[in-house]
Amino acid sequence: MFMFASGEVYDGNWVNGNRNGYGVNYFLNGEIYVGYWKNNLKHGEGTYYYKDKTIFKGEWLDDYKVV
Repeated sequence: MFMFASGEVYDGNWVNGNRNGYGVNYFLNGEIYVGYWKNNLKHGEGTYYYKDKTIFKGEWLDDYKVV
């Protein structure tokens, strides 16, 4: 588990100092992302839990939802 200077927390795989592979990120605003990363960007299958209780489960490409 790693806590950034901002207070954001990441628990998952690292490659060359970047979030890569599977991991969980806890954002300061209470939102959570559970899924795959590539060079610190959400990339691949993942689920995003928004603070308003909505959930997006699906594909991500370079930090953007694929809809």
